Amino acid sequence: MKAFALLAVAVVLGACGASKTASSSPSPSSTAAVTATPTSAESPSASPTSALPALRLVYRTYDGSQYGLLAESANGSDRVTLAGPNFAHPDLIRFVESRNRLWAAWADGGDLRAAASAALSSPETVANSAKTLSVLAVSDDGDTIAYEIHTTNDPSTSAAELYVVHVRDRSIKLLRTFAGPFINCLGDAAFDPTAQRLIAVGCGSGQAAGLLLLSTIDGSIISEDDKFFAWPGQWAFAADLKTVWLIVDGTTEGDVVRYDTATRTREVLYRSPVWLQSDGSAAPNLPGPVLLAPDETGVIFSRYTQDRAPEVYVLPSAGGTVTVIFKSATFGRLESWSPGGAYVAISVDNSTPTQRMRLIDPRTKAISAVNTGAGYSEFLAWIVT
Repeated sequence: MKAFALLAVAVVLGACGASKTASSSPSPSSTAAVTATPTSAESPSASPTSALPALRLVYRTYDGSQYGLLAESANGSDRVTLAGPNFAHPDLIRFVESRNRLWAAWADGGDLRAAASAALSSPETVANSAKTLSVLAVSDDGDTIAYEIHTTNDPSTSAAELYVVHVRDRSIKLLRTFAGPFINCLGDAAFDPTAQRLIAVGCGSGQAAGLLLLSTIDGSIISEDDKFFAWPGQWAFAADLKTVWLIVDGTTEGDVVRYDTATRTREVLYRSPVWLQSDGSAAPNLPGPVLLAPDETGVIFSRYTQDRAPEVYVLPSAGGTVTVIFKSATFGRLESWSPGGAYVAISVDNSTPTQRMRLIDPRTKAISAVNTGAGYSEFLAWIVT
């Protein structure tokens, strides 16, 4: 494998859980048109959350001493707590769902748990290791899970081994070893519909460092591109793995890019200049992530603005005019599309500790608060019950 060029930033866990933050708000311009902006004051719709679909949200929780996983419906009912003795570090708790949201997997230290989304309280342990394990992807039939084992139990691990386990017969195959110096793990990943191929971004010193398309049969590299500089969590993959949408930070602008994995061509769908901090250094203003709609017709991303009220945009996945669907200084980060594409989940500030999430209808821009509970720490997944 090529040694991918990488900017020198702090090393993070192999699951690539780093995120970008900005110390102040930028004042960008854009190459894409924007439709009328909603009011900067958040105004949730009158629709009660009890009217929302019976979908289960999964959060990372923290009670002051212990991390955990919590699954519950959007209206706060059907709560299931997934505890683990090794939930000692937030970066070691990675919850992954299949594309159809029917299956899920997570790690408890060196134990890999898997369950149907409707039976999260009764998971199976399908693989185990004496070292730290991080799950990457689950197939739509729930039978194939990609995961990696880190060489130490330290979150700043420097190497990883990529495995695939088949749940039904418990067969495990080592596909590839990543030992750096630039690539020491894999981050965001996804299977194709047949689970014969796995697409993933390589991670090293904090940023993603290349795009890999791998065979899950023998671990061979089908395609690789080492000319990426994007943060973990800034990617969205088409179901057939032919197209990737990502946010790329340049020295003078931040771009939403559409990438073809076969031809390795890039098309900039949206461009926003970087802004200068008080010390003169450049800072990105597209914090990510970029979220692909379930029907793959649109992507959603957010942008910092001069008035310090971030905006959330929806953009046709093939390019076109962006539309503002949310604008508020309370905005925290984008989280996920609902499985049917009717809502987009976002996190907001902690002024109301028990309602740290909002659901936005991208068509009407209606907003509904979600009862997350006081222990809410971070959104992880939205699954089908």
